[in-house]
Amino acid sequence: MKRKISFRRYFNTIYVILLVVVIQSYYLGNYVIPTGSMEPTILVGDRIFANNIVYKFKKILRLVILLHSKNL
Repeated sequence: MKRKISFRRYFNTIYVILLVVVIQSYYLGNYVIPTGSMEPTILVGDRIFANNIVYKFKKILRLVILLHSKNL
């Protein structure tokens, strides 16, 4: 016996997927460190999450690690 997926459940799934994509694209970035330029603070292959929007509204402080990317 097959179960029918209701329209509401289908819509909620699509909504959540789109919400995650938007958040990851504009607000929270997941990056992998490709080079050893920040060793020993950040090692090659480390994964970091970066807030992509905070410094548009806040002053950049000393000793803060910034990400420079074409995508930002």
